[in-house]
Amino acid sequence: MITPARSFVIRNHFWLRRLHSLLGIIPIGGFMLFHLYENSLAITSPKDFNAASAAIRSNPFILFLEIFVIYLPLFYHVIYGLYIMAYSRQNPIGYSYYRNWAFFWQRATGIITLVFLLYHQLTFRFGDFREISANYDTVMFALKNGWVYVFYIVGLVAVAFHLCNGIWAFLVSWGFTVGPRAQKISAYVCGLLFIAVAYLGVAIATHYYLAGNGITGTFLS
Repeated sequence: MITPARSFVIRNHFWLRRLHSLLGIIPIGGFMLFHLYENSLAITSPKDFNAASAAIRSNPFILFLEIFVIYLPLFYHVIYGLYIMAYSRQNPIGYSYYRNWAFFWQRATGIITLVFLLYHQLTFRFGDFREISANYDTVMFALKNGWVYVFYIVGLVAVAFHLCNGIWAFLVSWGFTVGPRAQKISAYVCGLLFIAVAYLGVAIATHYYLAGNGITGTFLS
């Protein structure tokens, strides 16, 4: 039996999926990249990272931005993403072997990303560090544990893949890349972007882990 809610989703799936795709890039993807950039400041200048973190936390519109730019778009993206995951199936005839694997990993990394973001938010926004701005020392303290470090590596790589493969799908579904050649080129570009974003995330986490355990040097050197 199809419920009224399910019937509404079926009738409006085209637009609901377009909105799901758009929110995954803007604002969620944009925020993810900005957040990585902000944290990358810790590698070269902990003072710059602390200053950037304090400036963000002191913004009078921070709660508004968190709710309407991050949490609500992310909530919709997660809920509709789980719906898509539940009802969509791989298409071995219509898509190539590579695309079917990308289809699988997009959904697998979506689950990993959800778990990772929940842990990250519960730790830094609503957990032990909720009363203070996250600064270099607090992040270093959180990531010096080996298991937490490994969890962050897996989570950050999953986030990078989910975002970059999502960009490829966004370009296709919104009609920016039409035809096999355009889609192949965009796949290479998104693949390179995935390597860059994943590398940056791993570099940041590794820097904190090494610093927290008194090891000099960074992942980048």
